Amino acid sequence: MVSEIFPGVFRFVHPPSANVYLLKGTSRNVLIDCGLQKHAPLLSQELVSRRIFPTDVSEIWFTHAHADHIGGAVLFPKSRKRMHALDGGMVNEKRGDFTYSPAFREEFFLFIDSFFEEGQILSCPPFSLKVIFSPGHTAGSVCFWDEQNGLLFSGDTLFKGTVGRWDLLSGNKSALRESVEKLSKLKFSLLLPGHGEVLKGKQEGNFGKAFLVLED
Repeated sequence: MVSEIFPGVFRFVHPPSANVYLLKGTSRNVLIDCGLQKHAPLLSQELVSRRIFPTDVSEIWFTHAHADHIGGAVLFPKSRKRMHALDGGMVNEKRGDFTYSPAFREEFFLFIDSFFEEGQILSCPPFSLKVIFSPGHTAGSVCFWDEQNGLLFSGDTLFKGTVGRWDLLSGNKSALRESVEKLSKLKFSLLLPGHGEVLKGKQEGNFGKAFLVLED
């Protein structure tokens, strides 16, 4: 299923794959995460329905390295792939224990071309997103924040009503709490998480629920 949730921002939903987001820019197209390899044919069909072919996607920005977020990259051999080094290094080493690819019966491993840095600005006009380092779900998790448009792509750090799990390899509850605290200081009106529903409007109540989950 695909829907336009903000002008120029499309969400592709194929559970248990992560939400895949397309930024349809004025001069190029970027994906945020790309789901499981086994759902790549569905993603391809829905992109083509929007008259976008795999060769039209210039970059993929990954929130972290879990297989349900990265496997669909098999569709995009010519696209630039970007991730934080703490996760991206594990992908480049083909660490299935880190990506949990065997659990999803996934075999494809992409290569990460470049690594994000905290505070880096990513441009896909008319969108400009800041990289927010948000460890906790994984050591190298990041979010992407478009301050001007009030968008936060939160990966598996923050969901509607809860937070990501911290009991997988490199996860850390204390780090996740600090990351959620960092996100709570950002101004945004549209939460676009790695799984589940998009949350529109005021975000204070959702952060309250997140902090309850993270209580000791």
